[in-house]
Amino acid sequence: MGREAVHLTVSISEKGNVGVFIDAWNEMLKENEYLDEDNLLTEDGFEEDFMSHEYVWEGDEIANLFDVPNDTGLLDFCKRFMKKHPNVDFMIDYYLAWDNCGDTVIENYCAVGGKLSWDYFDGEWFCSECDYEEERENQESGEEVELIGESYYIVNHHEEGIVTLSEM
Repeated sequence: MGREAVHLTVSISEKGNVGVFIDAWNEMLKENEYLDEDNLLTEDGFEEDFMSHEYVWEGDEIANLFDVPNDTGLLDFCKRFMKKHPNVDFMIDYYLAWDNCGDTVIENYCAVGGKLSWDYFDGEWFCSECDYEEERENQESGEEVELIGESYYIVNHHEEGIVTLSEM
């Protein structure tokens, strides 16, 4: 595989919870043997989003964020963090695409009010929304294709779920 392109957004509901989240996040990343130290979060990297009143960190083109990029362990991290800090609301959006093929991973996690929801997608880029009709006519296999954002992807695995703190 080629080089991965990663986009990561982390949102925390209250400024006082940013440090707690950063400590847990960085501890998880330090378990990664390929970690690039530039990927550790710091409070300086979070900015207040005045529209949502959240504190947001965004990173693009993060190479080697996880040792196995399409097996992040983010769901396990979110569950552990929520159990330990049930009053901290947070959101994580992770997007990975490879530059020499269409392989893509999209993960979204949202913990609010004692509920954790997730949407995990693993697939292959198929085409842009404007090219869909033409590409679909040329496709011979019966693969499942799904629109995410403005692109269509061939679905390998798509999972959504919700769990409450009492169910963990």
